Amino acid sequence: MGSNHALEIEVENHLANLDKLVDGLDADQDQVSFSAKGLMHELRDNVKASHHMLLVAKLLSEPARESMFSKVRDSLSGVELIASQLVVKTNFPYSACSSGELAYESHIKPIGRP
Repeated sequence: MGSNHALEIEVENHLANLDKLVDGLDADQDQVSFSAKGLMHELRDNVKASHHMLLVAKLLSEPARESMFSKVRDSLSGVELIASQLVVKTNFPYSACSSGELAYESHIKPIGRP
């Protein structure tokens, strides 16, 4: 149960940080180029889908619960790729971690890393 709970907290925290990134980008939307707006919509949709997957994971019993949390965590890597492409296009403040994953204003910790 301990590792499952840790995975759940990791996914929830990571998703909350992606929410902060989306909110920040939405606040600066008037300064975003037309080509970046498509990526913004894609990012927003993927974050929303990840929230739905997280809700489903919480409703499941073991062993499906752990499997679903793993799927959500894995899908967040793809969401980070979209986010990193977007911040490059918008010059939004971020830093790339050594793992290549996105860290936004030190709020986003790479998945699977302390």
